[in-house]
Amino acid sequence: MNLQNLNITTATRWVLLTLAVVLITVWALTTANPVNAQSDALPKPGGVNVQTTQGSLEVSVTWTSVSGATSYRVRLREAGPGNSLTDVASPTNTSATIEVGGFGEWVVRVEACNDNGCGRGSAVRFTVVDVQGSASGSSEPTSTPEPTAQGSASGSSEPTPTPEPAPQSSASGSTNTGSSGSEPLSLFVSFKDQKLVWTKGVAFRKVLPATQGGTDPITYSLEHERASVRNELGSLPAGVTFTASTRTISGTPTTATRMWTFLTYKATDSATPPNSVEVVMLYLVESNIQFSATIPDMEFTVGQDIGVVQLPTATGCDACSYRIMPLRPQGIGRRGTTLVGTPTAPTNSPVTVTYEATDSLGYDKSIQFRITVNPPVRISGGRVPSFRSGVAINPPHQLPAATGGTGTITYSIHRIGRSLPTGVTFDSATRSLSGTPAQPTSRYWMWYQATDELGSTHRERVWLGVD
Repeated sequence: MNLQNLNITTATRWVLLTLAVVLITVWALTTANPVNAQSDALPKPGGVNVQTTQGSLEVSVTWTSVSGATSYRVRLREAGPGNSLTDVASPTNTSATIEVGGFGEWVVRVEACNDNGCGRGSAVRFTVVDVQGSASGSSEPTSTPEPTAQGSASGSSEPTPTPEPAPQSSASGSTNTGSSGSEPLSLFVSFKDQKLVWTKGVAFRKVLPATQGGTDPITYSLEHERASVRNELGSLPAGVTFTASTRTISGTPTTATRMWTFLTYKATDSATPPNSVEVVMLYLVESNIQFSATIPDMEFTVGQDIGVVQLPTATGCDACSYRIMPLRPQGIGRRGTTLVGTPTAPTNSPVTVTYEATDSLGYDKSIQFRITVNPPVRISGGRVPSFRSGVAINPPHQLPAATGGTGTITYSIHRIGRSLPTGVTFDSATRSLSGTPAQPTSRYWMWYQATDELGSTHRERVWLGVD
């Protein structure tokens, strides 16, 4: 009987020991990792707002502080699938200033944190617009919230994003108050389509995007009602019209513009009261400068006046001014739309010259050509071996070739009042003296001359005689 009691007591002790180990393990795990339970209790920061300035990469993010949070975490990624979040700022309890990596659509996520970790975050998608000359303090377009994953644990990776539309700049209207069940009125214009660039004198046609949701019918307009925000608002350029019924901008601009002009594309539905959304757009009309002809490459000779070389004029611009870049070869200058001067030094190789026309608005057009300046023509003279009377000059005696000059060089022998010995001729193509001298003559000199295509010449004396 005592033996049986002893066995029961031992079994009981093993059961109690096993339960104790389990309890200790659970207590240790709970004590060591309370993060998820406490951090998940931190709510998402509310009132997240993003302020941007067109033309600037600096972005201001603000939010409402969360009770129980001791710090905040701000992360950023470029909008679109496959892009991961990166810590980008050291925020205060309600704000952070960050610099994005480029113009386009981005997503910022703000998380409240304490000693146990960070809770779920609030994400907002926004667009940074590349526009120079915008008014100070502008914040177009308005940032829009981005859905976040539910129930994500503190510190876990951002869930794989779902496919997003192409980069857009959006203006969101208020919740539709019209017919029951209708979707909120919204208007999306891609970043690319926000900037309209046209060319003076060139016809175009562009259909602007339609809205989504709202109560039909929807009316569209291009308005200039934001004058209190922007100082460069204006109407469409001359020759361009907007057809509201088809949301179409079309026409042929007749004047160029110096800088970007702001317009507001607005859509209004038929709800009661009506809802409206708008997007700021910009246009620029560039000049259409064209040259009437190309410029052929040119060759000149040192010391030879180039005369007046006419360059082509430009069309499509008013009050065009002209210039030549870089520096021209020495001695050559520009006078209006012509080249003049006398080259003073040769070029080692062709010099590429840019000829540019600029209109009164600062638009320009350029064409290029090359100038080569050759050394001056140089020739040598000297004594010619004596010929013998009655004996043919065989082989013909060839005089030296010239150096330098431009193009084909022509040769001649001449002297006022003198001529070659009777029976002797000069072939300019081969620079050769040939024939059969008819009678003896004493030695005398004549000019041996070389001339290039531009008229540059050089001559030296040669001495002739017949024994």
